Amino acid sequence: MRTMANKKESLAWAFVLQHATIINRIVRKQSFGSGISPEDMESEVFIRVAEKWKTYNEEASAPSTWIWWQARAVRKDLIRNRI
Repeated sequence: MRTMANKKESLAWAFVLQHATIINRIVRKQSFGSGISPEDMESEVFIRVAEKWKTYNEEASAPSTWIWWQARAVRKDLIRNRI
């Protein structure tokens, strides 16, 4: 059972690493002017994308669109928790 979980985690992190450049670009744009550290936001987006990876439907959207929405949710959480 644990082997299956490890395989899913590996696939999730492979997706994150494959799209790391896209994640970085999106985070830089979304964190600009918000007072959020791009490095902190980027690490949170990496984690969220890995955790939510199984919900991504490649037939419904491009990876960049889905990642943009994940980054938006992280940005919103970081702003909300900062205050």
